[in-house]
Amino acid sequence: MVPLRPLVTGLGAVSAAGLGRTPLWDAVRHGKVCTGPVRRFAFPHPAGEVPPEVGLDVPAHRSLAARFLAAAVLEALGHACVTSGRIGLFVGTVLADPRDLFDVVRAAVALRGPAVLVGSGCAAGNDAIALGANAVAADEVDVAICAGVDELGPGTAAAFAGIGPLSPDVVRPFDAGRLGTLPAEGAGVLVLEHPRHLAARGGTALAALAGHASTSDAHYRTRRTPFDGAVVDSLRRCLHRAGRRADQVDWLCAHGSGTRAGDAVEAVAAASLGTPAVSSTKGALGHALGAAAALDAVVAVQALRAGFIPGNATLRHADTDLDLVEPAGRRAPVRLVLSPAFGLGGGVCTIALEAVDER
Repeated sequence: MVPLRPLVTGLGAVSAAGLGRTPLWDAVRHGKVCTGPVRRFAFPHPAGEVPPEVGLDVPAHRSLAARFLAAAVLEALGHACVTSGRIGLFVGTVLADPRDLFDVVRAAVALRGPAVLVGSGCAAGNDAIALGANAVAADEVDVAICAGVDELGPGTAAAFAGIGPLSPDVVRPFDAGRLGTLPAEGAGVLVLEHPRHLAARGGTALAALAGHASTSDAHYRTRRTPFDGAVVDSLRRCLHRAGRRADQVDWLCAHGSGTRAGDAVEAVAAASLGTPAVSSTKGALGHALGAAAALDAVVAVQALRAGFIPGNATLRHADTDLDLVEPAGRRAPVRLVLSPAFGLGGGVCTIALEAVDER
């Protein structure tokens, strides 16, 4: 039996690029660096702050992360034109309070399905997508709102202290001159829908969630094994579940945090796929913790539809033989994207997004 593939029907985003999926795509498409001085509170490093002037037309709440999430959810549901059905909510985060997140979303959306929180570190956005996909495939929900969210705050510095040094200027994934990562914030949302429900309402599919796989190496809470079989295993299992080969991957939307240890391990894993184009959005956006992977998924769907692979915005001197995409990006057919995400504690989750005919 061919596994059911949930369809992506809506996208939503709040990021350092601004409010909405279009500013996000425009920023990574044109290699715009959105990190800079934090204006909302005292922070000694640049970061990917959501512009304070961005208006969030959602219920007022003390939690900025909850407001980011609600704004991205409302955009995604509007994009999908979903107004009814068994709707479930699957959210990944590192630092946000689940009570705040669910309270604000429930105030804006009528949920009839489960509300689930995933706390698997910076892999949480992908894990939330995977859980939502499983719920759709099991016919537990008609529609799964899958999201990742986090906000910058005083606790962010402590969270990033375990990742490694923070860069004094920008994040440079896979660059010989990289000096560390930078924190960021925001929310990314994918609406996944059962094909039967989509057909019944005459909606439009943007992409298919072709596969996903989660693994863990349990080596150390902030460092991976030098060869990182967990990352390779996640990539291969994801491809197997999608029914695709490594040579069919057009773009590896890399985790690419800009740390020497992390990039080195990911480069080894990426090489196991052969020669896909490789780039990371973190040079443009920073590392948005639990939102990072979900924002990457929003970008990946738009790359599939545009036939364009975003570049490594801050790349100057590559330190690997991978096919790293030049900062200006690359126009090319994009049918299959693999997007891995790594969490502190050793968790890895990879998703595969595939192009589909619109109807």
